[in-house]
Amino acid sequence: MRLTLADRSLVVDVFAVILGLEVKEQALVANITWNWWLKRNKVREGGVCRSADELTNIFLEVAATPLVRTCKQRTKWQKPDDEWVKVNSDGSFLELTGSGGWGAVIRIGMALLWRLRVPTLM
Repeated sequence: MRLTLADRSLVVDVFAVILGLEVKEQALVANITWNWWLKRNKVREGGVCRSADELTNIFLEVAATPLVRTCKQRTKWQKPDDEWVKVNSDGSFLELTGSGGWGAVIRIGMALLWRLRVPTLM
């Protein structure tokens, strides 16, 4: 695989090769390249560079670990019963200006009980 990809000079050709692989192999290539990118960034920021032997052992350990499939039931938001109190809140901060704030809305059923907007405290 490495030699096949090494012969490609255009990104579009590399992706054509990857997309021609089985889905499992595509996932492996994506995982490896993402990890290389992540580790490169960590080393660039002063992190420790792992040896090829160490990385090989890590990949072999991961490959030997059996996958356990779990089924997650998809949940969909439902409007709460009328007697429930629903609280929505959010906040933001702009580092450039040092400003931010937060707010909240509280409702029971369709009735708005309270609306609050708090500007930055900085």
